Amino acid sequence: MPLVLPGLLQSQDYAEAFIRTGPRPPSWRRKALDTRLRRQEILSRPGDTAATLTAVITEASLRYQWGSRSERRDQIEHLIDMGRRPNIDLRIQRFADGPPPGLSSADGPPPGLSSAINIFDFAEGEPSIAFTETDFAVVEVNEPDQVGRYIQSFEKAVDGALEPSDTAIYLRQLADQLE
Repeated sequence: MPLVLPGLLQSQDYAEAFIRTGPRPPSWRRKALDTRLRRQEILSRPGDTAATLTAVITEASLRYQWGSRSERRDQIEHLIDMGRRPNIDLRIQRFADGPPPGLSSADGPPPGLSSAINIFDFAEGEPSIAFTETDFAVVEVNEPDQVGRYIQSFEKAVDGALEPSDTAIYLRQLADQLE
């Protein structure tokens, strides 16, 4: 996620502040917030029914000023808590580390490294799918070769990001700066 935290990892205050920035009417905003919070429940299902999430977020998504200073700190604390869950692998791509390795090639940047991508893997041999989401559309990618390119791009982003334990340390330092 290049500029905004993934919806599955947003605190309610962060989500409200983000949704408020758009031109949509209040009724749409309430429904969008309710939907986002309901969707997050997939990570809290009991036992082994909880979804597994691997997320690479950029430092930029943490530095934008959605909401108040205390709301931003609470969001970072929320990320620290979420990163402790066994079903969540949270990684930060810091400015200091530069872009992920292999970002540019003769064919241009791989898909997904300059925009948000979501990849869904399913049990029982179902093929993976990918999608990108904008303010106006969701574009599904289900052709195996294209999905494979998104998976390779995501693997590069994971390789270029901090390990989960280092991510937790970085987040703690950032939260402390906001005290």
